[in-house]
Amino acid sequence: MSPTQLPYDLERTIIEYAAETDQPMALKLMLVSREVKRWIEPILYRHIKLRNSSQTDAFIHTLESLHPESPFFANTIKSISFTHGVTFHQAARILSVCSNITSLLAQIEFSRRVLDITLDDIDDIRRFLAAQSPALRRLSVTLQPFFLCPDPSFRAPILRSLTHLSVLGSSSEHCHRWTWTGFNALDCLTHFAFEIDTSTPLQVIYNLIPRFPALLRICLVIISVKSGKMPLERYLMDNKEVQQMILGKTDGRIVVGTTEEIGPQDMESWAQGMIPVERWDDAIGDRETWDRAESAVSNRKRRYPINIVRN
Repeated sequence: MSPTQLPYDLERTIIEYAAETDQPMALKLMLVSREVKRWIEPILYRHIKLRNSSQTDAFIHTLESLHPESPFFANTIKSISFTHGVTFHQAARILSVCSNITSLLAQIEFSRRVLDITLDDIDDIRRFLAAQSPALRRLSVTLQPFFLCPDPSFRAPILRSLTHLSVLGSSSEHCHRWTWTGFNALDCLTHFAFEIDTSTPLQVIYNLIPRFPALLRICLVIISVKSGKMPLERYLMDNKEVQQMILGKTDGRIVVGTTEEIGPQDMESWAQGMIPVERWDDAIGDRETWDRAESAVSNRKRRYPINIVRN
């Protein structure tokens, strides 16, 4: 009995589905034929996650191996995750080629130790922020170290088209001094997440509210606990201002979340409005968190009058 030959479109659909759901299988399927490789290659390069400097150098070598005018990577790569170990220099080189990405996570380290930062490092930061990425819609960024970003400007070209922005990291302990320059001009921004810890002055939130962009629907305040700082349970119980934020009474767009574990039995009824936040390590890993934040706002609208502070 001869094998059944599938229609071309169905065969391609099955193979592409297998490649999307199983990366090891995708690598094996690449060896079947040149035609199958042509189908699968865009799937393998659609979401890029770089974890260390050597892996990133190898990826840069791959980018530069194609003809300079080839549009393959610019058209294929849709999200990039730079996790700890990637430098600003490497990130700037990659973004100069991958100009059509829609999602970016940047947990970037400097190419040298913090106490030995060069002018080249600072120039790389400027190149990174000045990158023209008109397609970029989602950005999660860790700002560090503080003294190179004491008061960040939100007028950087890389931010202009964002709908989702998450600012995470150690610099948030100094953020009550920020002036939020250009933040209200982020005309496409609908979702903003900002990490603080239990020692961060809440003045940062009050400074931010009048600068919310017109389309902003969600401001997610993520509370974490650093070593040696006040435990979360005590912080919540002692802080009436945070309690008001959790209830939506400070501004209806504010949702409070935490990276810490709290047992429901230890929480007051008002604290049930907090959402759990799992740290994401890839550019599209924040979707579940945003879904929870949207649900929290919807639930509050049904239970409480929504207070929105207009600029």
